Amino acid sequence: ILVMAKTKAALVGLMEQFEKGSVEKTYWAVTETCPPKEADTLTHWLTKDPQGRKAVVSEKESRGSQQCRLDYKVLEKRGKSCLLEIKPHTGRFHQIRAQLAFIGHPIKGDVLYGGSPWREHQIMLHARHLQCKHPKTGAAIEVDCPPGEAWRATF
Repeated sequence: ILVMAKTKAALVGLMEQFEKGSVEKTYWAVTETCPPKEADTLTHWLTKDPQGRKAVVSEKESRGSQQCRLDYKVLEKRGKSCLLEIKPHTGRFHQIRAQLAFIGHPIKGDVLYGGSPWREHQIMLHARHLQCKHPKTGAAIEVDCPPGEAWRATF
């Protein structure tokens, strides 16, 4: 899902919504293994590795870390894998990928965070839904993005 603005004023209005955390985002992810709970809230602290290409997760705050939080629920199980619905409360760098890997359930295909290779370097993380307000009128904007062919073949 890509959000664009036609005017600078609209861009500023949208950016403010993202910064305040008022944009609701829903993702789907297929994990290598299923988490022990059907639903949970994960709260951790993130920093970037020295090269800046990977998020490092900790259970404790440290210098330069940012808190990250997400809710997940299991939508479906298939073999060892699970289809999760994820709603991040914060929008940190690689947050979903890093948090799921940290609890021992990396996303399928996410080699950077411990997942097994899958279909031509694809990772099974999908932006499913976004909800925000029109920056000028305040009207609700909802965008749904159905999963593609690779998803339908897997789940």
